[in-house]
Amino acid sequence: MQKAGERGPEERRARLDDGDARVRETLPVAAVFGLAGWDGPGMIHDWSFSGTRRVLAYARHVLPAPSVTGTPFDVQVHSLEGDVRQRVTELRMRWSARDSVRGGWERPVVALDPLPDRITSIPIGGSPEAFELWIAGPHWWAATTVGSRAIVIEAHDVTIDLIALDRLGEPEVEGLLAERRRWLDTHRS
Repeated sequence: MQKAGERGPEERRARLDDGDARVRETLPVAAVFGLAGWDGPGMIHDWSFSGTRRVLAYARHVLPAPSVTGTPFDVQVHSLEGDVRQRVTELRMRWSARDSVRGGWERPVVALDPLPDRITSIPIGGSPEAFELWIAGPHWWAATTVGSRAIVIEAHDVTIDLIALDRLGEPEVEGLLAERRRWLDTHRS
């Protein structure tokens, strides 16, 4: 039985179709980067139609159900406008806040050092690119700027040597949209 204010299946499908069409229309607005040669599923996780922020999410096996304690994905690739260090700081603070929740209470989140732990190389389109790297146990963030786009990779329990990026075009985005649709259909409450 459908509850008051809940969308019916046709309305949800039409809303998803409209969103997918807007993604296709706005793909040329700004470059989007994704994992190259990744053998697990991936999908569009966040897409700003103006091009200011585009986030793709990847998992090693089946994309898990949403989690109250944070993102269920192993790797997220952020293609965005703005300062890479500011975005990394935001992502690290969010991760630190999630990680600080213990037994129903939160401990204060301390300020994070904006300087990277080291510089590493990650291929983009087959060519090595220098990335600043921050590490917190099995969680890490890598950031660089390509042209006018900032690229931030957020990963958990995935080694850097598994990561390579490509600029994505329409065929790759279609696959990510299809995977997102399958995931939403599977995890719809």
